Amino acid sequence: MNAAITGATGFIGTYLSYYLLSKGYKVIALKRETSSIDMPIKVFKHLNDLEGKSISFNDIEWVNGDLFDADSLDELTSNCDVCFHAAAMVSFNNKLADEMMKINVEGTTHVVNACVQNKVKKLVMVSSVAALPNQNDKPVIDETFQTTTFFKFESAYGISKYRAEMEAWRAHGEGTDVYVVNPTVVLGAWRFKASSVQMFDAVDKGMPFYSKGTGSFVDARDVAQITINLSENEANANKRFILCGGSVLYKHFLQQIAQLINAKKPSIGVGKNISVFIATIWQFLGRITGKSAPLTPAMARAANRHFTYNTQKVQKATGLAFMPVDETIKWTASFYNEQKA
Repeated sequence: MNAAITGATGFIGTYLSYYLLSKGYKVIALKRETSSIDMPIKVFKHLNDLEGKSISFNDIEWVNGDLFDADSLDELTSNCDVCFHAAAMVSFNNKLADEMMKINVEGTTHVVNACVQNKVKKLVMVSSVAALPNQNDKPVIDETFQTTTFFKFESAYGISKYRAEMEAWRAHGEGTDVYVVNPTVVLGAWRFKASSVQMFDAVDKGMPFYSKGTGSFVDARDVAQITINLSENEANANKRFILCGGSVLYKHFLQQIAQLINAKKPSIGVGKNISVFIATIWQFLGRITGKSAPLTPAMARAANRHFTYNTQKVQKATGLAFMPVDETIKWTASFYNEQKA
């Protein structure tokens, strides 16, 4: 089986590449010529050491280009059985809305066009729970909701991923089976700057605050392996699946991180209004210093809510269990400590 991947030098794309290769797939991956492969190589080595394997990063066949280069997308998808679309811009800074819409929505349009043109059998869309609406503040969110263009989202990122999904579903109407996965916040061995695991670095630097809400997390290894498993069963075609390992209070999440990386525990609980105020200051300072803020107003609002996700659908479809969140936090913290050493 030939698998094409966009975003293969990114967090989820790296794990998809590793586990596809471990299952015997030929992996053809898209990357920009300027993309760094240092962290993906580290992750491959880390996973090999962890799992006792010898998967070679050099076995990936690279296509240089981007989501707006029709020739490179044609080369990527011209001889593949399944395309995993994991490339995206992830940011909860609403000031980057236009850029996110271009990359996430228009980029997906081009990927879909290439898949349809080359008659790719399967398109796997890596989306996000940010794209799932919770209009009625339900305590538990699942895959059942009525699609509409009138949902309200807290973040520009959520809007961009929702609209990107709409582009992906278009492929179904043109003869390509579509599989959509919606991971929660992904944890795992990765770079700790400008990513979903940047809170480890923020805690290490002495972040004193914790929000009073609940966060939902999932292990990067689970995201990759479960996504691949879903794509291998045609019964899962043209469906979406939430990927969530569990939910935990941010207080416990951040304090567990602090304990594991030998940092001072955040000890000041703040509600939504104060969280948003602090995040606004951090975002302002980030624009001055050029550094990514560890918290944005959109993240602060979300971090003060209490809801979780129902994963019965994906567990029934795959028979696979998720790694407990505590174990994922420990693993991520262990990699963080290794990178500091």
